[in-house]
Amino acid sequence: MLETVNYIEHWGLERAPAPDWEAADASTAGGAPVRYERVAPHHSWNANTLATNTISFRLQRHADHHAHSERPYPRLRDMPAAPQFPKGLGYPSAMLLAMVPAAWFAVMGPRVAAERARAAERRRAAAAAAAAAAAAAAE
Repeated sequence: MLETVNYIEHWGLERAPAPDWEAADASTAGGAPVRYERVAPHHSWNANTLATNTISFRLQRHADHHAHSERPYPRLRDMPAAPQFPKGLGYPSAMLLAMVPAAWFAVMGPRVAAERARAAERRRAAAAAAAAAAAAAAE
């Protein structure tokens, strides 16, 4: 059950290589580990439903756990900007849905595509801000 929860909490969401990591660096050759961006709220799916909240001790507020790992589970908060399961799909039903891969992919695939587009936009905005700051510093 634990691995099923871990699967549904993170499925399809990606962490980008850290911006300060040189992709061409020799240390990445030969399958060496690559450093990734820090875990953030947008790296997990939330499902703020009453049933999930009651059954899982606020585990569905997983994005807040990523943002504030020191916060006890009873104090985790909802993060509406984090990726959300479809309305009505809480952790119990998502676990069942994940047992039927074709159904899981049909429901979650479009959401993953939308989240990846949002992530790309966040990276573009961060790169533009960094470039603007560098240009301002150079003046």
